Amino acid sequence: MIKTLKIEFEGPDSVEVSGEYVKQFKNIDNFRLDENGDMIEARKLVIVLDKNANKEYNDGFSSEQTVFDRITSFNDIVDFEIQDEESEHIVFTNYEDDRCGNNKNQYTKIDENGDLHILITDNEDLVPSGFTQPNLIPIDGVTDNENSWF
Repeated sequence: MIKTLKIEFEGPDSVEVSGEYVKQFKNIDNFRLDENGDMIEARKLVIVLDKNANKEYNDGFSSEQTVFDRITSFNDIVDFEIQDEESEHIVFTNYEDDRCGNNKNQYTKIDENGDLHILITDNEDLVPSGFTQPNLIPIDGVTDNENSWF
């Protein structure tokens, strides 16, 4: 049984959810191990978080944001740290960068009960209707000069 689930985002940002709010954490494909057999990369994952996990979230920059707002606004989950009664496991997502730092393989939806569903898959055919990705605008064609502060 999951005691805590820590969701790590790209960069120093993360959120921790009590295991009582993890309704489902299911691998729907095979795991891949590295040459040492330590690190796990999941090709397809389904995670469902109970609506009660949607607590206030403060990343130090924005206010009035919840955990679900953070997860559905950005596609940047890099891994899940699962702590159970005996040990801790790290499950890495199949992170495919879209040139803007977003994971092309991450989809989310909030169901009619308010529960958050997270799907990580590299196969768009496995994405059920209702799952979405945030509409992030890439900064194509902008040179470093245009983005500099000086």
